[in-house]
Amino acid sequence: MSKPEIDVDKYRRRLLQGGLAGLGLAWLPWHASLADAVAATSAGLAADDDWNKLVGWLTGSDIDAAVLLRGRRALVAADPDFERDWRQLRQSMLAQRIQDADALATAALFQQETPRKTALAIISAFYLGHAGSNPEQALVSYEQALMYPPTLDVTVIPTYARGQYNDWVAAPQLHETEGRG
Repeated sequence: MSKPEIDVDKYRRRLLQGGLAGLGLAWLPWHASLADAVAATSAGLAADDDWNKLVGWLTGSDIDAAVLLRGRRALVAADPDFERDWRQLRQSMLAQRIQDADALATAALFQQETPRKTALAIISAFYLGHAGSNPEQALVSYEQALMYPPTLDVTVIPTYARGQYNDWVAAPQLHETEGRG
């Protein structure tokens, strides 16, 4: 009896392929999407096309799914009746064939307290990037807040690194009159 020959190169190739695939998967931004999915699921919320469409109608924007979930979670945390209220708002908008914020603003529906409060809470959360009031205010989005794009040519989205890499290293130049008491 002879020993069967083992194709070492075959196993080596599989090991390298598996390692490279694992390395490639490690670079994906899993933490953000998984954290939002876990938080939304734990809050009893999941991706909802009705919610996504309503936010699209009210903001006129295509918003990232993770931001949509964060916004909904923050609004529900700020108002326990929010789930019921946004669904009623959507149903009323469908019944009256209203599919944008401008049409809603001129409709009789907007004169009613609950639909008006709900629509303004949704618009505010996605434009300002936060929902609720102090101290229970919750972040919805920072750099994806809808208040920035209209003035992007003159407004820098706030961040800690506004300039190029290491631009804070060099000391600022002082004018002759500055720094002298």
